[in-house]
Amino acid sequence: VELARRGGLPMLFVLHDSKAEDNQTVMGVWKQLAKQHDETLAKLSKSFVVIPLPLNELPSLSRYLNVPPFEQPKDRATAKKSPLLIVTRSTGQQVDALTSWGRPGRLAEAMANGLVAEVETRKLGATELNGLLQLVEPIDPETAQKVRNLIAQARNRERRGDSGLVAMSSPEGSQ
Repeated sequence: VELARRGGLPMLFVLHDSKAEDNQTVMGVWKQLAKQHDETLAKLSKSFVVIPLPLNELPSLSRYLNVPPFEQPKDRATAKKSPLLIVTRSTGQQVDALTSWGRPGRLAEAMANGLVAEVETRKLGATELNGLLQLVEPIDPETAQKVRNLIAQARNRERRGDSGLVAMSSPEGSQ
């Protein structure tokens, strides 16, 4: 969590049944899924801090992050054996939540939205935003449009000489 806060990186919490799985097993499943899905998830995860936790730690996590309790998807009751996946900003503010490893396209969309939600709070340059656009454009047209709008704002700032740029870092070994 501190790595995400210091680096200004969104987080993906993978909340699992601690009786059936441990954190290491969950991370193994995550890494395998990230590699299999056209590398989209692998590319997105380079800009995330991925944190596996037992599901029973969810209330403590909300308190630790000083955020309201996380909202769970409506299908959570029928997907008890799947992990709960929560995408947040670096501050812990929830962006999205979903269940199931079995929907990597939906997970990629949630992660793309989380990444854009994180960068919306900063003044990134057009060059860095163009890289983000290339990443999210094949995933979700609406999210890509948000990035195009951010690029236009960045170009306007650059023309005005506003150099208040803030770079995003990438966590090494956070996967």
